[in-house]
Amino acid sequence: MPQGEHNLLQTTLCKIINGVAKKQNIAIAFPELRCTFGGNSIVPDVAVFNWERIPLRSSGRIANTNFL
Repeated sequence: MPQGEHNLLQTTLCKIINGVAKKQNIAIAFPELRCTFGGNSIVPDVAVFNWERIPLRSSGRIANTNFL
């Protein structure tokens, strides 16, 4: 689990990326998001997904499911 300084850097990076990319529907940065590829999972400090690859519910909220 990240500690203070690491977490602050991670949060700041996500905030900067989302301040530009999310507002323009380009991408979203997620901290500590489990990513599974070919049966293997990793949990990067920051994962950035293109807007088109983010699963959304019919309400427009992000779905609680695997990202493609």
